[in-house]
Amino acid sequence: MIHETPITILPCPTLSSCRDELEKLIQSEWEDFHLPDPQEETIPEPLMVVQEDRVIAGLSYTLFAEPEKETNVIWINALVVSSEHRGRGIASHLVQEAVRVIKEMRIQDYLYVYTDVPGLYLASGWSIMDVQGEDSSVVMNYNLRKEG
Repeated sequence: MIHETPITILPCPTLSSCRDELEKLIQSEWEDFHLPDPQEETIPEPLMVVQEDRVIAGLSYTLFAEPEKETNVIWINALVVSSEHRGRGIASHLVQEAVRVIKEMRIQDYLYVYTDVPGLYLASGWSIMDVQGEDSSVVMNYNLRKEG
């Protein structure tokens, strides 16, 4: 029997050594990615999962236009789990924590993501708004006003 260590999701503060490690992990999937400065963009700190003093997963936010509106809102910008830790539900936990963080801020009605893995989000109660591109990437949203 394999004993899984429970995961702990933590914010990755602006002036911490984890930011470089988290940014490199995300760049392993998207090489041009850079973590935005939450102080400049009024977004929450990125989230990370650390195991054995190593960042194994993370999620970052960005500000971008709300679909069909002119105002900028917070979106999930990047979600990555290191390849050796996939399949353990870590991404789902990160998405759920992101929803909780933005819901607590009480500044917008929906959280958005543009993703090529809609199943991950659909399983957590997200809705597809629009299918875009040849790779079937979709814009999805989560109603932050619903209970639960």
